[in-house]
Amino acid sequence: SSFEQLRPFTGRLAARGPIGGPLQALSNGTTTAVQGELGLAGGVITVQGRLTGGGGGELVPTTSPLDLRALAGGAVPLGGGTLMADVRARGNPHAPQADIALLVDGARWRGTVVSANADARYAGGTLHVEDATALAFGAYATAAGDVRGLGGRAPALDAGVDVRGAQLAALAHAFALPLRYPDGELDADLHARGSLSAPHVAGQVRIPAGSLNGL
Repeated sequence: SSFEQLRPFTGRLAARGPIGGPLQALSNGTTTAVQGELGLAGGVITVQGRLTGGGGGELVPTTSPLDLRALAGGAVPLGGGTLMADVRARGNPHAPQADIALLVDGARWRGTVVSANADARYAGGTLHVEDATALAFGAYATAAGDVRGLGGRAPALDAGVDVRGAQLAALAHAFALPLRYPDGELDADLHARGSLSAPHVAGQVRIPAGSLNGL
């Protein structure tokens, strides 16, 4: 099968390419044990767990490195990189819960290499990011917070982000800022709150040392 064949079920998911692999399910009448592998985006997703007759249970999908460009399908202009994930999902379809760990390595976006990792929990329509870290534009950035109301009409964001050492020259190049010969670093302590589609961002931005046009 392929993402194209699953389009009626995946909707606007931009991923493309083949999906395939063996899947086994053994049942004793009340519990079904599931184990299998799926080939996806140049890697493998391994799934194991159990399902109960009431629709509950636990599934643990883990991945080998997956090609981010194949997953993005052109929706995000990535120039490489891989994604690894480790998920422990439990509950039932009406009240799912999950522990999630993600690792992004070597992704290229807007001319810079991006690496990141995150640990998160999902329950009751809320995604709680316990700790997320990213390296990009010469900066070390951390984030934590919540996305509430997932599955509803207006998901809301409440998260803090700290940035240290972002290089002005790399930022100016990536975002085509009209700055002549920028040099220096940028630090920021930010808080984003409100609608996920248009959050309000407040905080402090500092340039400890820098120059424009050699000044």
